[in-house]
Amino acid sequence: MTDEPLSASVRSLLEDDLFRTPGETPNGGDNEPQEAYKRCLALFVRDDVKHCLEEMLSNGLLVPDGPMEVYDLALTAFSRIANFQTLGVSLKNVARDLFTGDYEPLLINPYYSHSQESALGFLQNYFTCCVRTIPIRHDPEFPVLVQDSLRMALVHQCKLLWEDGGDSAVVLPYLQKLVQIYIFGLEIKYMGSSRSPKLYTRVCEAVPHLSQLLSENVDRTGVSYEQLIVGQLQVIEQTKEKEKAKPQVKTTPDVKVPVDTTTTRSDKKEETETPAATVFDTAQQYIRDTLSQNPHVQSTLDYLSRAREHPLAIVAVAVVTVGLIRRHRRRIRYILRNVAGALGSLAPHIVALLRLLAST
Repeated sequence: MTDEPLSASVRSLLEDDLFRTPGETPNGGDNEPQEAYKRCLALFVRDDVKHCLEEMLSNGLLVPDGPMEVYDLALTAFSRIANFQTLGVSLKNVARDLFTGDYEPLLINPYYSHSQESALGFLQNYFTCCVRTIPIRHDPEFPVLVQDSLRMALVHQCKLLWEDGGDSAVVLPYLQKLVQIYIFGLEIKYMGSSRSPKLYTRVCEAVPHLSQLLSENVDRTGVSYEQLIVGQLQVIEQTKEKEKAKPQVKTTPDVKVPVDTTTTRSDKKEETETPAATVFDTAQQYIRDTLSQNPHVQSTLDYLSRAREHPLAIVAVAVVTVGLIRRHRRRIRYILRNVAGALGSLAPHIVALLRLLAST
C-alpha cells in the first residue's frame, strides 16, 4: 500500500494545538517567557525581591504591554523595595517608566477592577512606587503630579465605597494607607508641610465621604481609622509643644533647703565675720581719713573698734554714715573747720545712739 500525500486541510488540522501533546510546541522558544515568569515568581516567593526584578529585566518581562499577571508581579516586587536608589541603572529607568502617576488605564483593567479590594490594593502599591521614584527623578514638579493623581483616585474610590458599601474590615485599611501616603509620603516629606491634624482636615475637605468612612469604621483594636491617622499627627505636635516649652521650665525645683542645725554658734560667727569685718575696716578707714582733723570724734571711733561683737549693726551704721558724709562732705568740712565746739557737744549723743544700736 502506497502512502498518499495528506491534503492541506488534513495537514492543517493535525498541526492544530488540539492534537499536540502537552509541552509540545511548533517553536521550542515560544514557552520561554512563561518559564521565565515562573522562575521570577519563585524568587519572589523566596523573598529574593531584587533578584526577581533583575531576572524579569534580563528576560524581557518588564515591558509596558506585557501580560497583567507579569505586570502585577513587577508592581508587587517594586513595592517591596524600600529605597529605589539601591537599584541598578536599568531598573531605575524601568521604575521611572512604569510609575508615572497615570494609574487609570491600569485600574480599569478587569485584572484590578473586578473587586474593591483588588483596586485599592493596586492603588496602594502603585502610589507607593510612585513616591519612591521621586528621589531618582530629581523633578520638583513630580510630587505635585502624584499628589493630584492620588487625590483623584481617593475621590473615585470613596464615592464607590460610600455608594456600594463593601467589607469595611477588608477595604478600609487600604484606604487608610492611601491617606497616609498622601499626608506623610507626599505632603510632609516632599511638599514642605509641618505635621499637624490640619493636614488630615484638608484631605477630608478635598475628598467627599472620606472622613465618614474612616471615622465610622474601626480596626481590630476598636480604634477608628481616622483616630489612627490623626493620632500620628497629634503625637508629633504635642512633642513639639513640649520642646518649645522646655526653656520656660525651671531646671531647679523651687524647694527650701533644710538648714543644718548642727552648725555651732562659733561657725556662724566665722561665716558672717569676714565680710562684715571687711566692710567695717573700710568704713572706719574712710571716717578716719575724713575726720582725722577733729579729735573729738576719736572716742566714737574707739567705740566702733570695740564694737565688733555686733558687726551687722555697726556695718549698717557705718554704711549710713559714709553715705551721709559723702553727700554732705562740704558742709562737714565747714563744720569741722568752724564749729569744732558744736561737734564736741554732739559727740556724747552720737555715742549714746551707737550704744543703743549695738545693744539691739
